[in-house]
Amino acid sequence: MERAAFDLGTGVRWMAEELGFEKVVLLGFSGGGSLASFYQSQAENPTVTETPAGDPASFPDAKLRPADAIMLVGAHPGRARVLRHWIDGAVLDETDPYSVDPELDLYAPGRTAPLDRGWVTRYREAQLARMRRIDAWALEQLDEMNRTGASDRGFVVHRTVADPRFVDTTLDPSDRVPGSMYGNPAAANTAAGGLARFVTVRSWLSTWSSDRTNADAFEDLLDVDAPAMVMSLLGDQAAFAEDSRLMHQALGGDTELIEMRGLNHYLVDQPGVSTTSSAASPVGSAALSSRRHSHDGGT
Repeated sequence: MERAAFDLGTGVRWMAEELGFEKVVLLGFSGGGSLASFYQSQAENPTVTETPAGDPASFPDAKLRPADAIMLVGAHPGRARVLRHWIDGAVLDETDPYSVDPELDLYAPGRTAPLDRGWVTRYREAQLARMRRIDAWALEQLDEMNRTGASDRGFVVHRTVADPRFVDTTLDPSDRVPGSMYGNPAAANTAAGGLARFVTVRSWLSTWSSDRTNADAFEDLLDVDAPAMVMSLLGDQAAFAEDSRLMHQALGGDTELIEMRGLNHYLVDQPGVSTTSSAASPVGSAALSSRRHSHDGGT
């Protein structure tokens, strides 16, 4: 994420200094939303000096040019937060994708929506525990890499399409239909490809670790003072309505939240939908008692 932000900074500076644009506005879609948020926060208030793996990444020295405004459209708050909610909490052994706790299996026969809220709480706790087990293993591998001089290590993260919101639309209600952006979530969960399926130790810590990543829009947007707009797609099965509302809330100040009724993540099979139609409804700004506040990992 740090390298991606530096690359984005090169583009912003090129547009302003080489091409002569008076204003540069970042439009972050999907995962680009958290990247734009991370970039803008570090351009306005640079604090990060290294990656979570300890590699040099000095944003204070980079002197990034802040964008003049940002737009977050169909955006999620960060890859780590997405994985934190999508990873299958039933997995018991990272080397064996078939080792699942039947009591926590989201797709177990007979499990129906609406899901028991107590079960959802236990499942969310199991998801976070799995994320932290991978964190602990990655940190052990980082120590070994530093000891031996190895550059990195790749690994596979199985079963990462298992958010309860995929099967229960009463969790974070919106216009979406049951399912995931990858189709049938139960099938996608065990597919060869998927969210964070192949990663490395360094990329896990920087991008996917919810406890260690620097790119977390809920936190980064607290440091953004530029004018901003958040546009939520209410039929989205990947970036959820509540996440957009929380990002808008974190921004405070000169911001606007617009919720687009019925639109899904990529406007798939929606050829007749116009994003300039009356489906757009602005939502008033929510005041925060303090812009500097913490968000629990389970938010």
